[in-house]
Amino acid sequence: MLRADQKRYLKLEPLSKVFDAIRKEVKPLGTELVPTEDALDRICAKNYRARWDVPPFDVSAMDGYAFRYSDLFTSRIFLVKRKIFPSTKVRRKIKKGEACYVATGSPLPLGADTVARVEQTRVLKESKIEITRIEKAKNVSRKGEDIKKGEIILQSGKRINPASLSLLVYYGIRRVRVYKKPKTGVLSIGDELCEFKQKQKGKLYNNYAYLVLNYLKRLGFDVMNFGVCQDQNRKIAKIVAQALKSVDVLFTIGGTSVGLKDQTPDALSSLSSRFLFHGVRVVPIKPAGVAKLNQKYVVLLPAHPVSLVLSFHVVAIPVLSLLSGCEFNSFKCSVSAILEQPIRNERNIDALYLVTLTRKERELVAKPLEWGSNLMSNVMRAQGFVLVKAHEELKQADRIEVELLGAQELMGVCY
Repeated sequence: MLRADQKRYLKLEPLSKVFDAIRKEVKPLGTELVPTEDALDRICAKNYRARWDVPPFDVSAMDGYAFRYSDLFTSRIFLVKRKIFPSTKVRRKIKKGEACYVATGSPLPLGADTVARVEQTRVLKESKIEITRIEKAKNVSRKGEDIKKGEIILQSGKRINPASLSLLVYYGIRRVRVYKKPKTGVLSIGDELCEFKQKQKGKLYNNYAYLVLNYLKRLGFDVMNFGVCQDQNRKIAKIVAQALKSVDVLFTIGGTSVGLKDQTPDALSSLSSRFLFHGVRVVPIKPAGVAKLNQKYVVLLPAHPVSLVLSFHVVAIPVLSLLSGCEFNSFKCSVSAILEQPIRNERNIDALYLVTLTRKERELVAKPLEWGSNLMSNVMRAQGFVLVKAHEELKQADRIEVELLGAQELMGVCY
């Protein structure tokens, strides 16, 4: 791609080199301690191990009667001596011919090794029961059967979900070491734009900013909207420099290509930014790029809606994943689907195609949408996208991998 005013080309890198550059340059921001109750969806920054076995002793897995299995060889009649609940402290050893009522989760009386469910017993007179046929050690959860002491219960680099947070609370871990969450911002660039709340005659609302703002919010990031900047080198540079004082990564929308008014790359260069890459050998995300300035990052996104959304998911999300302390593709989600109609890429470079997803019987079915980088209606209808290599054809009924535009896109599709 040749820049008209400066007679230079936009160097298009294959995705493999783009991803290599991101992996090489983007590192986590550091760590911090947060209260465990506030750690939901944060990224864990150290391995946490079980402080004791779960369960900590043999417990009943059912409501029933605990007894010594060997006593069945003498008699099926047992004397019920006591009732045991999860809060009961067990000190007495069970004797021959005795049984104890146990609630689910209760410790077994010392010496007991089997639990007969209530429905496997017949209540007799004088606190006695008869136990029917049962296998040895049935309905018993052994000490450490679920989690063993010293086992990793939460791994560094993993997102803290409700279950893992609950387990941290169970072990009395009051504060958790997590990776710092990147602060993000969005800046729209274009003489034709105005703020959503400040309508100007002859101007367009910067609605595409709300695509990026809300994708970031969906991913759980704090985000600032830096509004609109005109297509002027110095103004762009000034706002970018100011924005990077408040955020770790800034997403610019527009002015990224090689047109006469595409000033964003030059503005970043004037700030002594270093480009990890600028130009991707994939349509329609060719003008996308990432620049680094004083340990902060600027992600350049094109202003056409399809190009913008695909650039965000292909290029920006890996940057956010690595900054957050995650693996490269941790924030991405994909599903397997059957292709409803063929996709033929006759270009000399790879191409991304938006698809809709529907469920037919037990399969997800992907249908490619009409090609066009500026079709907002396609963005609105699509649930995901697929990469098709140069001169490659995906045939009808092929099984393909669809990368989702967020895990939420499956809501209403899967049931």
